[in-house]
Parts: sequence; C-alpha cells; structure tokens
Amino acid sequence: MTSDRRRHPRVATRIEVDWRSENTFLFAYITDISALGIFVETDEPAPPGTTITLRFEAPGDARARLVHPHLPFELEGVVVWSTNEEEDDVDDVRHGMGVRLVGLDDERRDRVMQLVSAVAYLDDPRGD
Repeated sequence: MTSDRRRHPRVATRIEVDWRSENTFLFAYITDISALGIFVETDEPAPPGTTITLRFEAPGDARARLVHPHLPFELEGVVVWSTNEEEDDVDDVRHGMGVRLVGLDDERRDRVMQLVSAVAYLDDPRGD
C-alpha cells in the first residue's frame, strides 16, 4: 500500500502489542497507526490474508487524551502485506506487516480515532 493511496494519515508511534492468529501468539510493536490501519513491526509477520487479533493499551502520555484511558484495545485486522524472506538482505526494511482494521463498530472506531489524534498531538511539537 503506497502512501498516496491512504485516505487516513498514519502517525508514527511505538506501542507494545500482542497479536494472535489461529496458530500464532506473539509480542510485537505497533510503529505507525491510522484510523483504518496499523503497521506491526515483528520478525515473524503473518502472510497476507491472515486474520489477526491485536491487543494493546494506549501509551502512557496519550491516555490523558482518551475518553476511556485504561480500557485496552482489542481489534481485528487482516494482513494486507508483510515483509518476506527475500527482503531480509535489505538493511533498511522494517520487518513486519501492514494490517487493515476490520469489523470496527462505532465505539471502537471512535476509540481508534481518539488514539490516533492523541499520538499525533503528542508528536506535534506545537501541541496542535
């Protein structure tokens, strides 16, 4: 997915996340997030088409800007792309997978939007 195809801007972050699929349960990091997608940095990405569950908490600094700051996020997603072994020789490749969030009801979508806004606010030196 190229950046010009994205309808929602991604925000850089570093959030600890547990992700699981049918046969896998791993700890990793979310390194960017948008209203509809997440990049999960992991040495063992799931292949495209895999449905996964992501479970994480908002980073400490962002919690103050959320309506329900201590509720963990549990979101479903589908892997739309992932790094593969052929890319292992490239030094600047981030290993991981791009995940499109699916099945978001209004409440979950609102919480994700609050998180994206909170992380973007904290990353903005002006605090805008």
